[in-house]
Amino acid sequence: MSGVEQKVIASFAIVPRELIAFAIPGGAAMGPLDAWPVPERYTLLSYMFFHSDIFHLGGNMLFLWVFGDNVEDAVGHLKFLVFYILCGIAAGLAHAAMMPTSHIPLIGASGAVAGVI
Repeated sequence: MSGVEQKVIASFAIVPRELIAFAIPGGAAMGPLDAWPVPERYTLLSYMFFHSDIFHLGGNMLFLWVFGDNVEDAVGHLKFLVFYILCGIAAGLAHAAMMPTSHIPLIGASGAVAGVI
């Protein structure tokens, strides 16, 4: 992955230190890894749609397909989508709460998928 790609992904990733510092008052943190100043509260949604490689994406989709299919059948499409997004937001907040001083960007839907499971 090139440096430009890493900077774009870091812009949309959750960086716990930046999330805690900027999400509540609003605004965007322009960290050293960021290419664009994305408001930190939006990263709670955007981080779920970026993955490190095809294997990361494939693993998440496999588990979501195997386990999430039954949940979606039980609750319906719209409720499942809302539940999935809420699980992802909760996972991002939990990660930030456990590592509040971390500068390491978090990407991927693993937390949302784990919440569905």
